[in-house]
Amino acid sequence: MLSERSRILIETITRLLHRGANDRLKKVIGKAHEADLIPVFRSLSLSNQCKLFNLIDDPEIKGYVISELDEDIIHAIIEDLPIEELVHIMDQMPDDDRAALIKMLPEDKAETVLEIMKKKGSEDVEELLLYAEDTAGSIMTADFMASKE
Repeated sequence: MLSERSRILIETITRLLHRGANDRLKKVIGKAHEADLIPVFRSLSLSNQCKLFNLIDDPEIKGYVISELDEDIIHAIIEDLPIEELVHIMDQMPDDDRAALIKMLPEDKAETVLEIMKKKGSEDVEELLLYAEDTAGSIMTADFMASKE
C-alpha cells in the first residue's frame, strides 16, 4: 500500500511527464529521496520510465534505481545508454549489484564494460562473476569496513 507521500509524488511526476516539463521534473527528482523514486518508476509505462531515468542527473541515484527495478525494465533503460555512462553509473553501485547488472548485459557489451572497469581497477566485480548464480558468493559484496578494538 502506497503512502500519501508516494501517491502525491507519483501523481506529480506523471503529470509533469505528460506535460513534458523536464526542467520541473529534474527539480522534483533532485529533491526526492532515491527510495521514493522506486514506486514512481513501477507505476509508469516503460517509455515514461526510460524518460524519467534519463532525467536523473546523479549517477548514484541512477545506480540505485537500476538495482531496484525488474530485469525487463533494466534492459529497456540501459539498452541505449552509452557504455561510458553505464560504466560511470556502475562505479556508484555496490559490487554485487554491478556483477548482477553485468550478467544481464549482452556478452559483447559486458566484455567492453569489464575491460573499461579493469582499467579503473574494479577487479572485485570480476571475482563476484565467478560465483554461480543463486549462491551466496554471487550476491555478496567485496566492500567492508575493518575496525580495531
